[in-house]
Amino acid sequence: MHARCLAARQVRRVCDALEPAIRLAGTAARAGAWWSMAAPTLRAVYLTSAVCLIAPLVQAETARARIGVSVTVVPRAVVRSESLPAVLEISSADVRRGYVERRRATQLTIGNAGPVGFVLDVLPTARIFSRVEISTSDQGKTTVGTEGGQLVGWHGARSGDAVVFDFRFKLLPGIAPGRYPWPVRLDARLDY
Repeated sequence: MHARCLAARQVRRVCDALEPAIRLAGTAARAGAWWSMAAPTLRAVYLTSAVCLIAPLVQAETARARIGVSVTVVPRAVVRSESLPAVLEISSADVRRGYVERRRATQLTIGNAGPVGFVLDVLPTARIFSRVEISTSDQGKTTVGTEGGQLVGWHGARSGDAVVFDFRFKLLPGIAPGRYPWPVRLDARLDY
């Protein structure tokens, strides 16, 4: 109780000390002084100062509590493209051969925030091939048709590892040489 009485006396002293300044701001506002627009702001500053000076003096009783905290990490797989070609150039020699090969064409960094592996979905975006062979140094070779497909078996890959892909597109008959939009997209998802 003694601390509260001291705090109350200190509050009265601070308010008494600030009272002339608050009255002066109010008088200036009524008299139309050039700085009368600042009167409400000055009052706010004085009152805020009073509260800031008084707050440390008021002491509350201490209490302790324990709080339990838990965190749930939602599993997800994210693909970040490090290098991804925008176009596929097909030459006359590629058309005669019947396929076009692009080594180290794509490099992806795959983030996996889950305890399981992930699958890469191969989604065709342009109809210029009948199938595509996709290979990596650690996963071997997978063949995907025009309907798309999946690259599976990525349980051993660590999150953040860069994966480099080689592509061999078996061209559709009648494809002319030229520049085409890159014909596949790779999306990652968790493999449950």
